[in-house]
Amino acid sequence: MGFSFSPFCVAFQGPECPRRPSGPVPAYNAGMESSRLVITPGASGSAALPATGTPKSPLVESFLKPLMAVLFCLLFGGAFVFAGNQTLDIRAEKDNTGTATFDYESGYFLGLLHFAHHIDNVQRAEMSRHTTRRKGRKRTTTRVVLVHSGGTVPLLEVSSNLNAGEKRATLEAINGFIRDPTRSSFEGSFTFRNAFLWVGLPFLLIGILGLAGLPFSLIKTLRTPHNPTPPPIVR
Repeated sequence: MGFSFSPFCVAFQGPECPRRPSGPVPAYNAGMESSRLVITPGASGSAALPATGTPKSPLVESFLKPLMAVLFCLLFGGAFVFAGNQTLDIRAEKDNTGTATFDYESGYFLGLLHFAHHIDNVQRAEMSRHTTRRKGRKRTTTRVVLVHSGGTVPLLEVSSNLNAGEKRATLEAINGFIRDPTRSSFEGSFTFRNAFLWVGLPFLLIGILGLAGLPFSLIKTLRTPHNPTPPPIVR
């Protein structure tokens, strides 16, 4: 059975016009009626699927993510370089009563950072030990401290389980000067270098180079026009 539509039927939907059959829509018709045609502006010859996901910001991709990587390299590498290369310059004197006064300077970051100290009435040097337990394992770190009338002062800011020989040599040199009544002055330089330096130095250098290049990356990102893809048209 066929259907015919006249202009009158289309315009006025008169009673003589055929009606749409009632009841469920056949499977092939249901599929056709439920489908949508998605057309992306600018596309020709074919329909595009709906866009999925959120467009990525060029500022995030070109600046913020590299910035996070640079900060990681600086912090990770800086901490290892700080602990992996320490220098100590000591100048000490004794008065007629045998009381020793120490002036010393500790250096870090390959000599770029220094801490100066002045300690009166130094009695001796000793090895300070600190033990921690983690996951059932015991770890002991050491550093040389000066014992004076007011307590103890560390010669180095970092305590570690490395450079045992250098620490022992520093301890013996200081105590040898304090105990020797014939010596009135003492000068010594000591270097504490270990594997932490070589682990952290590449990360620190990468972080410094990356930090120097970030302004250029930001300028390039801001100057590059960004044309976001328009949303698809659903028909």
